[in-house]
Amino acid sequence: MADSYKSLLKQAERYSFSYIDGTDKKEVFPTSAQLAALLEFDEALPENGAGASGVIEMLHRFASPATTAQIGGRYFGFVNGGLLPVALAAGWLVDTWNANSALYAMSPAASKLEQVCEAWINELFGFPEGTALGLVTGSSNALICALAA
Repeated sequence: MADSYKSLLKQAERYSFSYIDGTDKKEVFPTSAQLAALLEFDEALPENGAGASGVIEMLHRFASPATTAQIGGRYFGFVNGGLLPVALAAGWLVDTWNANSALYAMSPAASKLEQVCEAWINELFGFPEGTALGLVTGSSNALICALAA
């Protein structure tokens, strides 16, 4: 099983590097041909899957070209945040852990890192000692939590 994981990650690594290397050369917004290629995903529910490697290849072949090049330095659209190399690498690593961070028993590492983030944010903003922090999965959840609070 470890070999299949490694093989898929190496395939994703190759495709990711290819994407990164070409970002400064590609148009910021996909061409009409690249957008039309997304129709490759319109298919009936298959009885048999394409296989893991086939899925990764299909994503690279048809979806990667149809992305908006937000990491190339020429994107001036919505405020989506930047992608720092360390953020991508850390995200890949923690995604590999596949940890559910809801409880300490489920992921002691995630719980510890959340405690550190809480302490740093409280210090950064000068919040009183004992101020609690809640990390959520995205801006939509953050807005809902803020409205509820």
